[in-house]
Amino acid sequence: MYRYYITPEEYDIAEKNGIKRDEVNRRVRSSAWTVEDAITKPNREFKDYDDWLQVALDNNINRNTFYSRTRRGWSPEEAAQKELIKPIDQVDAMNSKDRVIPKKYIRLAERNGIKYHTMRMRIRKGWSYEDACTKKPMTKTEVGRLGAKAYEDKHGSLFDNMFPEARSKMR
Repeated sequence: MYRYYITPEEYDIAEKNGIKRDEVNRRVRSSAWTVEDAITKPNREFKDYDDWLQVALDNNINRNTFYSRTRRGWSPEEAAQKELIKPIDQVDAMNSKDRVIPKKYIRLAERNGIKYHTMRMRIRKGWSYEDACTKKPMTKTEVGRLGAKAYEDKHGSLFDNMFPEARSKMR
């Protein structure tokens, strides 16, 4: 049985542990903590990164990027100062020294009607440059047929599994 009542002695214990009365109430009544945890577990330490955040913004590093880096264990200094690696789709693909995919493959993909984003994602998935630039994307119909065939190979007929009584009547 869950206990909502917090005794005055428990509030005193929480106070000694640096946890305010309102916080204990919120933990127990709104967040469904046990009273024991609510009065003993310390509050998370608040980290003030305002100064480093401003450095990051001055270095054209997005607020979300900065905080994401610090959550992943980067020091605030490194998170605010380390230069961003430009995403491929933000690089001038034909002229930039930051280009990752060679020009000849970018041109080949354009000639074959394959979007740059499609080619880039294929390469990320491990496709060779040649395949990523020459294999036409499947239509939705082709994808559906391929999925239906894979299902049939694994589970048998889709129709039989969805409507077994109808199948038996047809025989």
